[in-house]
Amino acid sequence: MDYIGARSHVRKALSIDKTDYKVWGKLISLNIRLGDDKQQVKDTEDALEMFPNITEIYIAKGYSHLNLEQFNDAIDITEQGLDVAIDKADKTELMLCQASAYDKLNNYKKSEDLFEKILKISPYNSTVLNNYSFSLAERKESLDKADSLINLALKLEPSNPFFLDTKAWILYGMKDYKAALKLLDKCMEIDPKNPEYYIHAKEIFLTMGNQTLANTMQLKIDELLKK
Repeated sequence: MDYIGARSHVRKALSIDKTDYKVWGKLISLNIRLGDDKQQVKDTEDALEMFPNITEIYIAKGYSHLNLEQFNDAIDITEQGLDVAIDKADKTELMLCQASAYDKLNNYKKSEDLFEKILKISPYNSTVLNNYSFSLAERKESLDKADSLINLALKLEPSNPFFLDTKAWILYGMKDYKAALKLLDKCMEIDPKNPEYYIHAKEIFLTMGNQTLANTMQLKIDELLKK
């Protein structure tokens, strides 16, 4: 599909009538499809002037700030969104964005408090379980808890490569390198174009002292990042 062309048509429609939120919703969706976070920030700012009570706009703007590494802006806009959010799913998305932003700012106390708060609202949200688990795994902290969280997520979505990658990273922290690499192989089979799995495998091979296989992973990473 020609998302750029579709977005151009949507902009023309908005130039005629800005009061139809369905059109704004299409624009936000197309910006996400195109990965155009800078434009999304601009468009959601305009959309909020027209529709300050639509939570979806705050969520989209928050995640665009997060992707742009504008973490404080992500926290600020999602806090505004929480002031108007009513739906449980919307509140979860807003708090998840905040938790991720605090995590990137190394404010782990705040991020963990938010993750715990979200799980009280939505205890079987697999994305929340995974993100909380990966945050702990990245820091090599509370690995038993991280493992419990990701095991529940994997019961819900056993073939999700992102979740399998998190499990592998926990096993790496536990120094079970063979099991971690086995899971990363599975991730590569499911989603071969994601460089993250090869990056993680490279780090494990380096830790094991296997420079040859680490170099093989680096070649694959270079190949994927060129595309």
